[in-house]
Amino acid sequence: MDDQSILHRIQHLVDEEHRLDNQQGHSPEDRERHHAMRVELDQCWDLLRQRRARREFGDDPEGAKVRGEKTVEGTSSSRGGGRGRSGCLHGLRLNGNQANTQGWS
Repeated sequence: MDDQSILHRIQHLVDEEHRLDNQQGHSPEDRERHHAMRVELDQCWDLLRQRRARREFGDDPEGAKVRGEKTVEGTSSSRGGGRGRSGCLHGLRLNGNQANTQGWS
């Protein structure tokens, strides 16, 4: 997966998160999906950072690997602001849209 594909996946996940945020009420399934999206977003940002670091230091970016939830949990995104509990959605801006993490437990 190249950098552009990773960025497209991030945008898709953020768009899906916005659709969930706009729904009235959140079912247990919605909460599970929201959590899964946060984990996948953390993994995507982590993979992108790994690829960029490998490239910067003369290594093959294809050597970057998706790491597990526990490894990427709590890492900050290169584009987002601070994080806290909200995953890398907190403060994230893509295509002028701010991710909304309010109302999720």
